[in-house]
Amino acid sequence: TGSGGGGGGGSGKPRRGGQSALRSRFYAKSADGLLPCSLRFVDRFLRWECGRHLLGLGLFPDAKEISESVACLQAVLEHCAQHAFSPASGDTLVVCVGDGRTPRTAALVAMRSRWDCVSIDPALAGLEPPAAGEEGEGGSGDGGSSGGGECDSRCGECSDRDPAAEPLARLEKVAQARRGGGGGGAPKPLPVPKELRHANLLSQEASDAARAQRARLRTELRSIARLRLLSCRAEEAAVWVAARVTSVVVMLPHAHVTPDEALGCLRFGGERERGSAVPAIAVVQLPCCGYVWHGTALGQPPDVERLDGRICAAARTVRVWRDVSAHFNF
Repeated sequence: TGSGGGGGGGSGKPRRGGQSALRSRFYAKSADGLLPCSLRFVDRFLRWECGRHLLGLGLFPDAKEISESVACLQAVLEHCAQHAFSPASGDTLVVCVGDGRTPRTAALVAMRSRWDCVSIDPALAGLEPPAAGEEGEGGSGDGGSSGGGECDSRCGECSDRDPAAEPLARLEKVAQARRGGGGGGAPKPLPVPKELRHANLLSQEASDAARAQRARLRTELRSIARLRLLSCRAEEAAVWVAARVTSVVVMLPHAHVTPDEALGCLRFGGERERGSAVPAIAVVQLPCCGYVWHGTALGQPPDVERLDGRICAAARTVRVWRDVSAHFNF
């Protein structure tokens, strides 16, 4: 659960219906207030070698986060596999917006498939690899991960692609600002996401123990091949998609960002204009908070919208757009 964006429209709700309509449409509590929950996703995760590896890294704090990340991957496998989104394909790019303090969903997908994965969230600060020359050997700019760690054959989808192969996207942070009222005011910096405004958070993160723990995790994340990070909001990220990419998946695991804001970070170069095939673009959204009301992507309703009882949280709606490329402005 993260703060990958923040466009200001997430708090809007219908004037009529209120919380009762919200609960009936998007939350899965029974009439007596209980929350039926299946542990199937958690059980599956614990059986995977990569699942135990990611737990050892400290990427997942609880069953809720495990089930949400597995749900994002499972939504693609269940609803998009027949639309050129095979986990065995090495030409698929995954952009995960709003992963939170650790790139948990992107890391899981990277270890369960051959897909290149990018995690975008301002809360990832401190985990991006240093630029070349900043930290001796292994320095990698562009948010890259150079390790070759993979889970064992029991995972079924592990990659045998060369970890040193050219990545499927170039990552960039772009300056964004919003203007003051009246249209002519001076630009103002984007606000800090509310998840990062806790009174004691800065002092806690500034301690020697917290910094050492963050540095260790940054080093350990290099063991995950094809995983890269951008510690910024979705509006401040630019993901330049390579011409050879055949499919793109945008994942929003309870992210405080709309599908359109997340899609806005995708960039396509001149190769597309010269006749390269347009990639399929799928979107998986697990909406929460006021973002349950943002139910379209590029003006299109989802192809799939359902409650998934395997998600260990009250907000368990899953939305899937199988391909919105026909509506994307390349």
